[in-house]
Amino acid sequence: MKNLLVLVCWLLALNFEALAYKKDPDFLEAERKGAETCIRLVAKSDDGVPVPNARVEVLMGMTFRERAYCLNGTTDTNGVFVISGKTTGNEIEIEVQKDGYYKAFKKLSYIRMGREHEVKDGRWLPWGDTLNIPLREIKSPVSLICHNAGFDIPNNGEWIGFDMEKQDWVAPAGKGKIEDFAVNLKWDGKQSMYSDLLELRVRFPRNGDGYYYADKTYGSAFSGIYQADTNQCLQTELVCKVEKVDGGWKETGIPKGKLMVVRSRTTLDQYGTVVDANYSAIRAISIFGGWRGTAEMGVNYQFNPIPNDTNLEPKR
Repeated sequence: MKNLLVLVCWLLALNFEALAYKKDPDFLEAERKGAETCIRLVAKSDDGVPVPNARVEVLMGMTFRERAYCLNGTTDTNGVFVISGKTTGNEIEIEVQKDGYYKAFKKLSYIRMGREHEVKDGRWLPWGDTLNIPLREIKSPVSLICHNAGFDIPNNGEWIGFDMEKQDWVAPAGKGKIEDFAVNLKWDGKQSMYSDLLELRVRFPRNGDGYYYADKTYGSAFSGIYQADTNQCLQTELVCKVEKVDGGWKETGIPKGKLMVVRSRTTLDQYGTVVDANYSAIRAISIFGGWRGTAEMGVNYQFNPIPNDTNLEPKR
């Protein structure tokens, strides 16, 4: 009954919002025919230095895609390009490129989930906002083992090793040979959205192995990190869950905007100093309970197979 009441209130709120939306003639006019926009784009390197002479292409969305048009130009000596023109506000696509740098991209919209944004004197607001675009240098890309796929987890309640180089479970569950990390599934056998228990524990059992978090760089074709930092303090366990929340469900694991920088296959000398190790970046680990009686681990990572090479910039 409580959930039903919440749903009714939510639907009423949507209806009131829709009525308010329909009463705004300026917004309706801007959505149908377009309004002027002004965005100050600034291309910057990882060090925050403006990048001049970068090529900019902007698709200005209109009501019908065939009426959309492009703006083209280059950033000035301060890395600035001003996006100015008419749009209906539903789609603005930006690409920034320069030789020696990874492509940068951004999508903007003045219309989010049916909510109206202020239009004044034929202009979308905010007017003249600054938009920072990350132009990251291409430094020293190397051949990494890049993987993004799901694996059925063969056992419930048992630790199973995973080999990142072989991209498979460690034998006898798969063809893997070296355990880069291990997982332990706890699952009640129900599909994710109905499950009361769906948890995946991830650990790095070898002495010296572990991970730390690093920031992703959104808006760049290369969103990872160039090098693993060997001086970081390492964590050794992560818990991924699917949990019921307010009648729905959510998945938790690696924090949003982060990636795991991993050290595995570590050999230490008698003083605890690292002699050999491999480095990798895990972008995502997810857990999903399916209808056919198996749970699946999704994992997206880039593994450097060369011992002691901290480079995590992949060739493309």
